Amino acid sequence: MSVAEKEIQSRLQEARVKIESAHLKKKQYTVSLLDSKTLKIHPSTDACFDFFTNVSNAEYNIDNNSWVFGVEHFPLLVESMKNSLFIGPPLALLSEIGKFAIKESQELSCSVVTTLHNRKTGKSTSLYPYQVEGVRKIKKHNYKLLLADDMGLGKTIQAIAAVLTCMEEKKAWIEGKGLLIIATPTLVKMWKEEAKSYFTDVICTVAEYQRKPAAPQSVKRVRVGREKDIFVLIDTYDRVSGSIRELDASEFFMAVLDESSSLKTPTSQRSVALVPFLQKLQHVLLLSGTPSSSRPIELLTTLQIVCPALYTQNEYLERYCRVPDSRLSSIKNYAQRERAKYSGQRNLDELKTVLDALVWIRRDKKSCLALGIKERYRVSFVSPVGPAVVKRGKESPKEMFLEYSEVSIQKIEPAIKYIEALRECGRKKIVVFGYHVVLLECIHRHFSEQSILVDGSVAEKRRSELISQFQTAPEIEIAVLSIATCSQGINLVCARDVVFAELYWNFTDLEQAEDRIYRNGQKENVEIHYLIISRVDETILSLLQRKVQMQHRIGAAKKREIEFIERQFDPGQTQISKYFKAPQSCQGDENV
Repeated sequence: MSVAEKEIQSRLQEARVKIESAHLKKKQYTVSLLDSKTLKIHPSTDACFDFFTNVSNAEYNIDNNSWVFGVEHFPLLVESMKNSLFIGPPLALLSEIGKFAIKESQELSCSVVTTLHNRKTGKSTSLYPYQVEGVRKIKKHNYKLLLADDMGLGKTIQAIAAVLTCMEEKKAWIEGKGLLIIATPTLVKMWKEEAKSYFTDVICTVAEYQRKPAAPQSVKRVRVGREKDIFVLIDTYDRVSGSIRELDASEFFMAVLDESSSLKTPTSQRSVALVPFLQKLQHVLLLSGTPSSSRPIELLTTLQIVCPALYTQNEYLERYCRVPDSRLSSIKNYAQRERAKYSGQRNLDELKTVLDALVWIRRDKKSCLALGIKERYRVSFVSPVGPAVVKRGKESPKEMFLEYSEVSIQKIEPAIKYIEALRECGRKKIVVFGYHVVLLECIHRHFSEQSILVDGSVAEKRRSELISQFQTAPEIEIAVLSIATCSQGINLVCARDVVFAELYWNFTDLEQAEDRIYRNGQKENVEIHYLIISRVDETILSLLQRKVQMQHRIGAAKKREIEFIERQFDPGQTQISKYFKAPQSCQGDENV
């Protein structure tokens, strides 16, 4: 260390000592957020007693010398005890929670759009009561919220109704402004059709928005004489983020981000580009059935967009993501230690309270729809494939992924035999998910003209044609699909069985894939078959269970673990029908 560096370190240490000394002179209190309406402060002092004797419903707990009180009183408490140090959630967060609690107590029912009228066909679609309630909550949060309902609950229809409600409520302000819709490539076409049906004919891509007025297909040219009409810009995350400097935030009244989990990595190029732009907009609606797959850090960008005033980035990372120093100290490599620093999880109960109150709407199918039963089967094989002996010590992620790739070829034959067994028992439509191309292609070739194959190499138009064939053609009985490509945006309620020939590293992706068949319009009970054919499958399954436990603590998952029914499969069994139940109908929901 050079002399200059030593001098800097010495001055920093002196500054720390002065700050710590100043803090020690202040009386310290620990503040805990019990729920969205209640705080606890410890210890009680004369100053606390003087304040809380004038606060209605404040309760003193003699056992731990603490006070429990309404969160709306916290700003006044801070004002009356200026020379105190409050340790706990950031003051800005507690202030916002308090304002929300007051607003909730005063809020009356608000008027929203409850029926969508198609501009092209004249057809009307009424929202279900839970969807109307979702739109009301979006409006109460000033159209700045994450709609994180389960897949299949109609996030799109709620988003459209919310946009129309905003357009009616703020008609004069919105006049001539644009609606920005950002989606994954597979959803862009759908959003263009919805925009034409419910919003306007003036629809453009980023490229068309950027063109000069005289250029062909320029949105400025199309709008000549229609300057007071709204326009809709629809494009992918990559295209919008790549052209973000060309967009003027003042020209847009609202943004809708479908599959907003595309921004879950705060350091990605698209997040770095889009988050500051979206923070400038008055209204932003995020849509994602899988808001977080494994760690609190994946929710940072959501908080920065929806509630930027709650935390600084460092406050959020330190409070919810910081890995304990005792664990970090075991990582010798500096670069690896820095990468791991905010990969942890802490204060998850508090984070869940914040998310539920200020950030998202999160509902599951069981609370909203009259669907049948979904059963998950953990299918172990009598003769597993791949390495039989577990290596000693902890394997690196690189070693695990290598084994995951190598064993995929060995899983082809067992997977085909299981699918054939399902067909022997009368299952007419079966959806098969996998990851590796070689496995998908081999399964497709085996079933030949009775199956379709959709992976990343299939063009979008052809993909839609193949999915339509599976939905409508009786002779097409098996859909072989890539988890990475087809786990979202596809309706496959014509089937009642999903087979995972391979697992994947995030359970949210698997759950999205499951819900291609378990959604509105499904009339039968459904079965999900997880084929545990190799040791690496066991390892991935354990990893998924740990991730789901974290999701449960912040409210992103309803159950603490993935629940399975155990089943053992012997490909040589002659009476194969004993493994499977006969299809059972249920009283399904007709909502589309």
